[in-house]
Amino acid sequence: MCGSLALVGRASARTQLNNAPYGTAVVFDAKTGALVSGFPIIRNADVVAADGVGGFYVAESTVRGVPLPIKHIRSDGSVDRRLRIGIVGGHAVALAVSGETLYIGGAFAKVAGKPHRGLAAVDLLNGTVLRWGPRLPWPALSSEPNAGARALSIAAGNVIAGGDGQIAAFNARTGAKRWSLAVAFCDELHRPIEDGYVEAQMVVRGRLFLAGVFDCGRPSGQKRWISFRPGKSLIEIDPNTGEPTRWRARRAVGPRILSLAASKTTLFVGGHDGSFLVSLASGRVTVPKIGATVFAVAGRRLYLGGNLEDQLNTGNSFFTGNNLAALDLVTGGLTKFHRQLTRYQSISQIVVSGRRVIVRGEFLRNIG
Repeated sequence: MCGSLALVGRASARTQLNNAPYGTAVVFDAKTGALVSGFPIIRNADVVAADGVGGFYVAESTVRGVPLPIKHIRSDGSVDRRLRIGIVGGHAVALAVSGETLYIGGAFAKVAGKPHRGLAAVDLLNGTVLRWGPRLPWPALSSEPNAGARALSIAAGNVIAGGDGQIAAFNARTGAKRWSLAVAFCDELHRPIEDGYVEAQMVVRGRLFLAGVFDCGRPSGQKRWISFRPGKSLIEIDPNTGEPTRWRARRAVGPRILSLAASKTTLFVGGHDGSFLVSLASGRVTVPKIGATVFAVAGRRLYLGGNLEDQLNTGNSFFTGNNLAALDLVTGGLTKFHRQLTRYQSISQIVVSGRRVIVRGEFLRNIG
C-alpha cells in the first residue's frame, strides 16, 4: 500500500512534533514513513470521517472544550474554504458521508445558525446546511443527560443514529423516521434493568452491525424484549426494518465495544477489554494474540490501534514503544506501522481515506 498516514489528536499551535504536549494533524508517507508537512493543526479532534480521496472531515474543539467549525482537510493539507460548519450548544461526535452529503450527529442545538437538535446534514458541493434534521426520539441537547447521537451509519437509504438507550433510522432524503430499537441490559426473564448504548456501527455489503454496551433490545412496535446473548454487545440489524437478524456472535464480546471494521469474511471488534475476530458467516469468535482498541481495513491491510505494548505482554522488543500496527490479511505478517509512534500515544479512531489512513488519538509525547 502506498500513501500517507495522518495522526489526529491534541496539539499545541505547531505542526512540528517536537515538544507538542497535546497533539496535532500529522501526515506520514505510508511507504517511506517520511513526515509530510503542510497539514493544519487539529487542536482537539472529536471525530474524523474520510472524504474517500485522501482527505478528511473533522469536528474539533479548543483545549477548553469550545466547539470549532467542522472542516474539510483536502489530501494536500489545504483547508476547503467552502466548508466551515459551526456547532452551537454542544459538540458533534459522529460524522458519516454519503455521496455529496455529510451527516452530523452529536448533542447540540444549532448547526450553522439553524436549529438542529442532535442531527444535521450538509451539502458538500456548496457547504450549506440542508433542511434535513429529524428529531431524535431521545434527548438531543448537551444540557440534557445521556443526550445526542454517538454513532452514525448509512444503510438501505437510511441514516442510522445510535445513542443512549436507543437506535433510530431516518430516511436519508426526507428525514422521516423509519424505525427505532431500544437497547438495555436485561435480567434472566428478559426484563430491562438498565439502559444500554451504541458506540460503533458498521455496514458490510448491506448488512448493519451495531456494537456498544447492551445485551437485549426491543424493536419499535413490539412489547417483548429480545436477548442478544451469547454475543451480547454485538448484533446484526435489518437496516430496512430495525429487526435483529438471526445472526449472533457465538460467545460474549465486549462488554464495551468501541470500534468495528470488516474484511470479506471477518468482523474485527475492538474495545476496552481487548479485541475479537468474528466470522461474518457463522458468528464464530476467536481472540487474537494482539488486543486492539480500534481497527480499520484497507485492501489487504488491517490497522490496529490501542495500547498494543501493554496488551502484547510477549517481551518482544520489536513492539516496544508502539501503539499502531499493520497486519497483512493475506500473509499474516504483523509490523509496526511507523517506528516513530511511541507507546505514550493513545489511539481512539482509525479511518481510511483513499491512500491515506487518519488516526485520531491523544498524543502526549514526542513521536519524532
